[in-house]
Amino acid sequence: MSLCLVIDEMHPNLPDLLQDMGIELHYRPDLKAAEVPAALAAHPYNGLMVRSKVRVTRELLAQGPHLRYVCRAGAGVDNIDEEALAAAGVTLLNAPKATATR
Repeated sequence: MSLCLVIDEMHPNLPDLLQDMGIELHYRPDLKAAEVPAALAAHPYNGLMVRSKVRVTRELLAQGPHLRYVCRAGAGVDNIDEEALAAAGVTLLNAPKATATR
């Protein structure tokens, strides 16, 4: 089972949807940006799901040595250092319509 840290508010259906895919969530939208590095270092997270709370940088990735993917829920990936992800072998997933309302 994959372990994913979610640091921003997400749709209420997300935990059930990802659990069905074999992903266990640590849903922590209460984390402040400054607390995210320590949270990544505290568990062997395979994934990190963000909106815009933090910039995903080389320094942040270093705190999550088990990361294999970063998910950006929302339009654009301007807060993601794509070169740093590529260098670390971390896959970037983007859900640009995740913030759309119906």
